[in-house]
Amino acid sequence: MKTHFTYITGILITIIIILLTIDFGNNEKLVDYVSFALTITSIFLAVISIVYAYFSNSSFGELVGRLTNVSTEINSSSANLLRISRTLDKKIDAVPTSIKSLEDKFESFQSKANLPSSSSNVRSSLEAIESTSSNQTKSNLTKEELDTILDKAASTSLRFNSVTGLFSIYIAYLSKINNQKFNIIKVLEGTSISSGYALGQLIALQSLGILALEIDNSGDDTKFRTTFMRDSLIQEIEQVIMENIHKKENENRQTTFLSDMGFIKGYFDKSSDK
Repeated sequence: MKTHFTYITGILITIIIILLTIDFGNNEKLVDYVSFALTITSIFLAVISIVYAYFSNSSFGELVGRLTNVSTEINSSSANLLRISRTLDKKIDAVPTSIKSLEDKFESFQSKANLPSSSSNVRSSLEAIESTSSNQTKSNLTKEELDTILDKAASTSLRFNSVTGLFSIYIAYLSKINNQKFNIIKVLEGTSISSGYALGQLIALQSLGILALEIDNSGDDTKFRTTFMRDSLIQEIEQVIMENIHKKENENRQTTFLSDMGFIKGYFDKSSDK
């Protein structure tokens, strides 16, 4: 069907051209009409071209203006990023000083309250706090009762702590079992955990007598070493961390926390190799 349509159409077009050539070739008025029609058509197309060129140039100008604005915004954003980067560097450099200041304040509090820093004298610490704050009579708790209270406090710090808080305990745990010192900033490099938050957790747990930290300021940076930790923490910390990670419904959060745990363990593995 397509083949028949094609050659029939071709034959008809050829016949029309022949008829026009034979019958109207000597008709001068027809030629004038055709010439006039072509002239009008040319003028019309020229007008359309001019209008199209005008709007095209206008659109192109708007596009160039937008590109200029975007370029300006990018330059402004890059300048802001550079300023933020420099500010962040200054704040990072100030972290060790802030940590040292926090340590000094904690030690000052201990000396003013007459609190011993070693957790082996926890009962004496509690008695000192009671006599300093309320002038009440000293506690009559036995060592067994005090151990029971501290074990419950340790268990609470595990069961009701956040995952990032548990990582703080995990750092102290690895320091204890490996007998290694650690720098709180360096041990958390590459993780999603704030070093200030982790240090606050450790100081709070030390103040409760759940663990004890030894501070070393002899080098260029401050280092800590866990000298004491409740047995319940040592036995359960890894299991509790894994349970809390797997409870997270967000797989990305699980992946992040597992990566954080690997970074922390890797720090102590590298330290043991030195």
